[in-house]
Amino acid sequence: MAMDTNAPSIVPSQPLPSAPDDLAVWKTKLFAHIGGRQPNALQTVLPALQAYPTDPELLLLAVIAGLLDERPEQSLRYLQRFTKRYVPFTVEDQLLRAIALAQRGMWAQAAHLVKQHGAYALNSAIQHVPCGWQLMSWFHGWVRKIEREAQRRHTAVPVATKKSAVPAATRPRKASKTSLVAAATVPALLTEGPTAADGKAVASEANAPPLPRYTIQLPLAVQLPEALDTQLALATQPGSDTDSALFCLRHEWTQLRLLQGFDELLCLPTLHGVETYWYQVALLLDSGVLCSKHCPRSTTPL
Repeated sequence: MAMDTNAPSIVPSQPLPSAPDDLAVWKTKLFAHIGGRQPNALQTVLPALQAYPTDPELLLLAVIAGLLDERPEQSLRYLQRFTKRYVPFTVEDQLLRAIALAQRGMWAQAAHLVKQHGAYALNSAIQHVPCGWQLMSWFHGWVRKIEREAQRRHTAVPVATKKSAVPAATRPRKASKTSLVAAATVPALLTEGPTAADGKAVASEANAPPLPRYTIQLPLAVQLPEALDTQLALATQPGSDTDSALFCLRHEWTQLRLLQGFDELLCLPTLHGVETYWYQVALLLDSGVLCSKHCPRSTTPL
């Protein structure tokens, strides 16, 4: 029988406790009643909730009691009161909401919550609700039930779509004369060979002259200023980098390295049985550039 929410709440036979110690004792009795899944769970919690309407544990107990009594509308109402005043530890509010939606027959919304937060996170949140350990199997059962229902609905949709896609059996219709003439002309069009226009297009493409190729040379010259020492001293810190002679030498060495074959040793291809290392080759190349700079008239081969 549905519960009348406008009716006055049930008053217990004993006077309502007022001290915090009495509230703790009251909660202990409620935990035992709800954890044991005894009947009329919500009716048992309402007197305590009337005395302490903002207590977080009592609000969650009312939500769970409504779910045990399969009164999801009232459970959602108490859950809304809880979320307005308190912040959940993890996703225990989503767990309770998913079960309430499933009890109301809103399986798609419940499955969306399970998919959004994950079954593992929802099952882990059981430890943060009152009577979570006593009702752990009950909570797990509802999460699995929502997943199975979602899987069943997911597999039922393609089957229904596939069945609806099959056309109904119809009687063969007699072909008219116009359709027979059109069907006879289609093979003739398909088997027709290339036309004269196609042959002219192929011949014009074959006789087309090739595109011209141009060779463009871009001269590049770098002129260093006469007051190079002063500019280097202003741009860099005092040291070897401020020497204009070394700067010009590095510039010429960089230009020479751009020439193909200049930074290659001629003897490397003729060597046999000799292991070469890159740092040795680089050292020889640098030494050759320095010698060619400081000893331009030397005829001694390196």
